[in-house]
Amino acid sequence: MSFLLSLENSAFGTWVRESKSLWAYPTILFLHTVGLGFLVGLNTAIDLRILGVARKVPLAPMESFYKIMWAAFWVNALSGTALLIADATTKLTNPVCEVEGVDRPKAIVRRCTTLTTAPPSVILICITEAVRCP
Repeated sequence: MSFLLSLENSAFGTWVRESKSLWAYPTILFLHTVGLGFLVGLNTAIDLRILGVARKVPLAPMESFYKIMWAAFWVNALSGTALLIADATTKLTNPVCEVEGVDRPKAIVRRCTTLTTAPPSVILICITEAVRCP
């Protein structure tokens, strides 16, 4: 708990949480939302095409979406971390979602990061497998 308090009370956490600047919480939340929209939107487009929707659209050119999806994934990872640091004690002590230890998430990340040609959503799904939500 003291580690979470130190994260939350760090200069960065305080700035994100309490600053009146538009560059703090509002911009970080906006980037997180836009990143998620790009990641989920493009992933949905590819998935629907694979499932047979819009058969006239070739699948191969959609591979260029992966670069945008990776960028959106990293925007989400960084902005999500910033939002988490701003409210670490509340979010990381929430009993609704608990992390099941350290070894399992490490193994999942190690397994998923070997999929270098996979879209970022696959790795995101693999990472979220480590979280057990009732």
